[in-house]
Amino acid sequence: MNNKVYKRLQPPIFMNKKFTLFVILILLSGLVLAQELSVTNFSPVQKDDSALIPNNSLTATAIQVPPKDSSNPFIKTPDEIIKLVDSGRINKKILVESKVIGDYEPREIKESDFIGTIKVYDGVSLIDSSTYIKGFKVEALALKLEQEIIEGSPVLLTECGPISEPGVYYLDSVVYGGETCFEIESNDVFLDCRNHPILYSMKGEGNAISSHGNSRIAIKDCGMVKFSSEFDSPAISISAGKEIFISNNAAKTNSENSGLLVLNNVKNVLVLGNSFELSGENSKAVSITQAEDITLKRNKIATSPDNAPGIFLEEVRKSTIEDNKISTSGDNSPTIYTLNTRKNDFIDNKIKTSGDSSAFLIFGGSIENDFRDNHIVESGKDAFEFSSGSLSGALQQNGNLLSENKFGAIEGYTLNLAETSSLSNITLLNQAVDTYVFHEDGIFPVIRRPIYGAIAFTEPVTGSGSNATNIVKLNTNFMQVKSDIAPGLNKPAIVIFNNLPGNMADPVILKDGLLCESPECEILSMENETAKISVSEWGSYSVGERPEEPQQLIVEEELRRRGGGCSTVWVCDSWNTCEEGQQERTCVKQNEFCYADPELKPVEAQSCTESEIIEVQDEQQGAIARITGAVIGFGRQAPGLAILIFLGLIAGLYLVVALARRRFNLKK
Repeated sequence: MNNKVYKRLQPPIFMNKKFTLFVILILLSGLVLAQELSVTNFSPVQKDDSALIPNNSLTATAIQVPPKDSSNPFIKTPDEIIKLVDSGRINKKILVESKVIGDYEPREIKESDFIGTIKVYDGVSLIDSSTYIKGFKVEALALKLEQEIIEGSPVLLTECGPISEPGVYYLDSVVYGGETCFEIESNDVFLDCRNHPILYSMKGEGNAISSHGNSRIAIKDCGMVKFSSEFDSPAISISAGKEIFISNNAAKTNSENSGLLVLNNVKNVLVLGNSFELSGENSKAVSITQAEDITLKRNKIATSPDNAPGIFLEEVRKSTIEDNKISTSGDNSPTIYTLNTRKNDFIDNKIKTSGDSSAFLIFGGSIENDFRDNHIVESGKDAFEFSSGSLSGALQQNGNLLSENKFGAIEGYTLNLAETSSLSNITLLNQAVDTYVFHEDGIFPVIRRPIYGAIAFTEPVTGSGSNATNIVKLNTNFMQVKSDIAPGLNKPAIVIFNNLPGNMADPVILKDGLLCESPECEILSMENETAKISVSEWGSYSVGERPEEPQQLIVEEELRRRGGGCSTVWVCDSWNTCEEGQQERTCVKQNEFCYADPELKPVEAQSCTESEIIEVQDEQQGAIARITGAVIGFGRQAPGLAILIFLGLIAGLYLVVALARRRFNLKK
């Protein structure tokens, strides 16, 4: 391991105090400081992030290079400033008094931080060796054999230079770099600046910290200030690496065409609790391209010029942008700009853009991204702007989801889909929308509220409007689109109702309270308290249950012709107590498949005197009921037997009459 301790150049011993003071006065008069970036008026929902937001001592003002034709003899050129730095005539005190850096206190080195090597043996044979950094994620060893841990010591850095070996490196003072200050050339490097600033790119193009093709890199507690106007000189530049941790750093620049954090072709990166402030045009504060599994969380990002997005993502997949505070104030400077991104989550970010810029610009083939719980405090243009660009003829922006985002002062549209692909589908999940505009050829939006259901348009909808929340309503067993207000939404759709009653025997579709049947309405499925229907035009829809149809009146003769009959039985309660010569009861009919003649209903009220009379009458009524049931009730079940019984009764009555007449004749 390289334990070299870098030493900063000391001032020449022949310099006296008066000459030093004279140089300091000239230098101070010659430094033209850029105006401090400020986001103090940006006040979204506050959270205690004191442990994650960079230390105030890391804030710094980027030095603006004086114009070459300046006639002021006291303004120093970059070359003259560099000579003073190289000779050691600029120290921490001068930089603090000039407000180039903050008045910071370096953090003490913790005893628990160390670098070491783990060697794994199989008997006497060395079979594996890995660098070990305590407190930092490194590759886990799968082998569980005899291990020898050799601890190393951290390296103290006092000037810029390459880092070519694994280890823990601590910055021990302010450092200055003509071009790139620290170039990491090894895996397993832990760089802790301990709140010391890095002044970089003083003579030419370069970075404060750069790494290419390395893994397991940690960069923390660094303050980075760009010293010149060189292009393409971001503070941190990392490419072709994985397992990168960037935390609690602060970086500033006012140079054009130069961002602050650039990540290219990387994987498994955590960017946590940093502060990035940019005031140079045509720059991106944070730029991430061709990357996967990136997490940007609890960072503070601000840009002030035109053409300066806060976060720019191109071909980024499966990443999370969460709980950041992002502010832009220039034109064409969206806070978050995505290009051809896929399956990323944008969650709980606090956003403000005061220039002619949208808060979110979703461009090109950006698909299957989730925008959830973001708070757009202010936007000088649109809250969400979708644009397919020159690729608008294809399915470019499918599957993007907007859910429960909150809006403040929005100058343009809440949802601008005018330039998206005409075949794109956008899902709104519990998402309120005020103003909107669709592509002139229409798009396929999906509106969802999981508790109640969803509306998925099957033909493209068009037009624009305001107060969309009042136009489209989803509620319990109620879906409505006010197509008289928004005729562009009066298109066929698939409608899903959730949490319906589970005991619907014969469900039907109701449109505006009236029965709606095929082909205008059709039930596609009904399962597990969920109904899926199709509708051809809009109004208000619900799912009801078909009422029971009234019993068909069929006379007994008609039933006999059909080979059947009626089964009718009157069931009566017992007579109640005789009071004032009257007693009552209740009789209820039980019938199947036929009409019960009310004339056959037993009496339900009668006069009474004694219990014997009541009992006799009760028995008589019971006999009537039994006969009625026998004659009519069994007609359907056994028609031949019923006829024989009836004929037998008539024959018996005839014999009684015949015998009576014979006796009368004999007496006579």
